[in-house]
Amino acid sequence: MPSFCPASTIQITKANFMNAYVPPTDASGNRLPSAIPSPSVIKPDGTVNSESLNGFVTTFLSTASPPRTITPASNMNEAISFATKSKALRDSMQAEYCWYYNRYIWALDYVLTNAAQSGAVIDPAVKSGTAELNTKLNNILLVMKAAVNSRMNLLNGFYTNDINSQNSELNTARQRLVEHSEILRKNDLQSDVQAAMVDYSVEKNSSSRNLLAVYGFMNIVAVGLLFYLYTNTKE
Repeated sequence: MPSFCPASTIQITKANFMNAYVPPTDASGNRLPSAIPSPSVIKPDGTVNSESLNGFVTTFLSTASPPRTITPASNMNEAISFATKSKALRDSMQAEYCWYYNRYIWALDYVLTNAAQSGAVIDPAVKSGTAELNTKLNNILLVMKAAVNSRMNLLNGFYTNDINSQNSELNTARQRLVEHSEILRKNDLQSDVQAAMVDYSVEKNSSSRNLLAVYGFMNIVAVGLLFYLYTNTKE
């Protein structure tokens, strides 16, 4: 099965590993939104501010708003336009996740390699950057989960079992990132490096599979909506 995130085409170094992702423009020349929500989504106690997250996702998905009706039934232009915009938004979300994922993997490998060396001193800037990338990935996963739920509601409960399954896998991926974050923020990182390296291997291998499944499901949702709109306009 192909990886959800292909290898970076840019050589990642200490000088550029914290560079920000720049979303592409759509067919009209408008810049697509970033999938990273504002800091207010995460409360000071570490829990999710659902109201803030849902508000962000509503705005994020408005870039590809579905049509309410199609008239006449033979005119599928609105549905096709929605599918095209949805794909562009999904592709940008995937690209943004992978942009930070590849940098996170590079930075985590850098930190763990240095921590494993006898008497090594971990670069605090790289360690801090790794924790920041961890947070970015965690927040993108939150947006992915909320976006999938939003699209599910548009389809009046279609694919509910699949959605619940994928959300469970997203929660598992998020939990691994949270555990990484706790380790990265500790002062005695060297003493935990072996456990962190195990976690890193598990997260690297499993998160791509989880997200690939979600990405594939979102494509199913887009096709399902086209069919749903088409059949409704024929009744």
